Parts: sequence; C-alpha cells; structure tokens
Amino acid sequence: MPAQIDDFYLKRAGLKGLVKRYFAWFVEGRPLTTRFRFVNIFSGFTIKSMMLFGRFLNKDITVIHVIGLGRSGTTYLGKILGLMNSAVFLNEPKLAWSFAWSEDDIIGSYSKRGFYKEHLKNEGKRYELLLRFYQSVAFIMRSRIIVDKYPEVIFRVKYLSRFFLKKTTLVYAHRDWRDVVNSIPKWNLCHANETSNWWGLHDRKWKCISNELIACSKYDLIKYKESKDDMIRAFVEWILTVEEFLGLIEAGYDIKLFSFEYPNETLRDFLVDFEVDVKSPSWLYFEESFNKVVYKNAKAPKDLIEIGNELNSRVMSLIYQTSLQNV
Repeated sequence: MPAQIDDFYLKRAGLKGLVKRYFAWFVEGRPLTTRFRFVNIFSGFTIKSMMLFGRFLNKDITVIHVIGLGRSGTTYLGKILGLMNSAVFLNEPKLAWSFAWSEDDIIGSYSKRGFYKEHLKNEGKRYELLLRFYQSVAFIMRSRIIVDKYPEVIFRVKYLSRFFLKKTTLVYAHRDWRDVVNSIPKWNLCHANETSNWWGLHDRKWKCISNELIACSKYDLIKYKESKDDMIRAFVEWILTVEEFLGLIEAGYDIKLFSFEYPNETLRDFLVDFEVDVKSPSWLYFEESFNKVVYKNAKAPKDLIEIGNELNSRVMSLIYQTSLQNV
C-alpha cells in the first residue's frame, strides 16, 4: 500500500490520519528507486507554491526531525509520531529539501550534484524555505506538529540547529549493527535498478560518504572506501552515523533516543514530553505492530565488528543512564 500505510496504521489513523498521510506522500517526492515518479511534476509545483504561501503564515508549530540511519526504524518511528494528535508525518520530503538547497540530494533523485555538508551555504535563508513549507503543511492539514524523517540530517545538525524553531526536537533512531548490515543488502535486492540503489545514482551516495564522512572519522575506515560489498558499506555507514550521534551528545545537543533494543522505555521517555498516554493511537499502533528484533550473524571484518560493538555499548549506556533509570 502506498504511503507506508500498513493494516495496523490503517486501524489507528482514522480518516483524518489517512488524508494527512496521503497528502504527505504527494509532497514528499518520489525517489529514483520508486514508482509513480511522474507525480514529482505536480508535487514540485505544489511545494514551490507552499513555500511562497508559507511566508505569509505565522502558525505556532513544533518540528520533529527524525534522524539516524535508514533501515534503523526511522520510518517506523515517524509513523508512530505521526499518529500523535495534530501531527503530520513527512517521510523523507527530499524534494522540498532540494528546493531549499539544490545540492542537498545525495541520492541523485532530484539534482545533478549532492553533498552531506559542503552545500550548506546561506543556511539560515535556505532553512527558512523549509520552515515556510512546514508552515503550509501545518495550515493545510490543520496541524501543529510536523514530523520530518530525513535520516541523513544527522550529519547537518551542527550547521542547521541554530536556525531551528524554539519548538524543534531531534529524535535519533538506533538499531544494532547486526540488524542494519543484514537489512541494507536485502533492501538493494528488492529495490535496486540498473542505475540506482541504496548507494544512489551511479554510486553517488557512497562517493559522498567516502569523500566527506570517512575522512572525518576517528576510526580507520579509509581502507574500505573502494569496497563494493553492500554489507561492508552498510557497516561503515552505521559506524559513521552512530559516531556522529555520540559526538553530538558529547557536544551538548539535546537529542531524544529511540532504540529497538529497549523500545518501550525509550519511546515512553520521549512521548511523555508530548503528553501521549498508553491509550493514544501512537502507543496502540506501537504495541500492535512492533516486532521484537532477532539478530542474525553477519560476516564482517573483525575490526568493524569490534568498532560496532564498542559504539553499540556506548549507546546502550546512554539508554541506561536515562530511560531505564526512569522506569
């Protein structure tokens, strides 16, 4: 079913929730590995009109950025948050982001060039365009919470956070490396085409990872820059993402955490800020749809496994210090 709607979501969203989800699907943009890409012609015109219209709005909204690594539960978390009262979930609205920054798209779905960080010039003016877009979505959907799931934004927080609204929340979705490095290759088997896959158009995303992110890591990952193995690439991307998250925490950024290892505790710890109780559609959808993760062994280089276990232990330590102690 389009728009990431499953049977459990259908049960809890109601008519209003479904209208919001399909409207969001229309303005999110259709990337290279999806069908119905012709919709982008109409979506693009609508988004540009919304950005223009949004400059005349001054609606009091909250923006939630769901960040992390794809295949780590970011979409699932976004759907949970999107079922909160007066919330709209935008699943990777990269078409709108590309209108704000023409070089934002690292996959290659909407632009000729893309970067993780290097494109961030005139950040305030450009992020203002996104805020106008959010304002218009909130106005049209009669909502006050915009949930923007765009995993790669985790690498842009340092650049963009000073332009966030006062009511902006960051939520990081974490998943054990074993699950992620098994999941990304499977995704490629199902969705890749002749020119595009998880690593972008003609490997564009992986080239961005190699040129921008690997060089900044404290770990010795340079030797994997030329790897063609999906599992190794996925492991490197997981390491870089978790390393960035922990670095942001150490720098004092306030980032909420959702973990598949401790879903009840971390989700409850976050939703309480939005006055969401256990009878809400968000929580009921979570209880009905969550599947316990069963980790599978992954054949990966020993040094990557050691790094992965170290980083995972540090994240688990954070969970223990916050969510688990509050239970």
